[in-house]
Amino acid sequence: MSQYPGPYYQQPQPVVQPVVQPVVQPMMMAQPVVAVDPRYMEGQKLAKDSHTLGICALIGSLLCFGLISFVLGILAINKAGQAEQMGVYESNGRAMGWAGVIISSISVIISTIWLIFFFAVLASSSSYYY
Repeated sequence: MSQYPGPYYQQPQPVVQPVVQPVVQPMMMAQPVVAVDPRYMEGQKLAKDSHTLGICALIGSLLCFGLISFVLGILAINKAGQAEQMGVYESNGRAMGWAGVIISSISVIISTIWLIFFFAVLASSSSYYY
């Protein structure tokens, strides 16, 4: 017999044990206490409210809820102004509020023109049937 068992014989791989590293946790450091102005926190809450109302106004105006989104847009603009008075700059809520007010105003105007046209056609067609 030959010293080599064949062309497809593979040498066994040496067994390597994984090295386990000890778990070292960082030492807990004391965090400094930072005093936050309550007016600033109230301003952040108003900014979040403005942002939420602006989103609702914009989505409502795109779904043709004209008067509701108009009111929500005005509330978003108002809350953004209150947040700025408390030191938090909120431009997203204000911009979405304005967009909601403008789009809902356009949709209310178009709806009013459509209703006037509809009732005018309805009134003119009822005179033919006695």
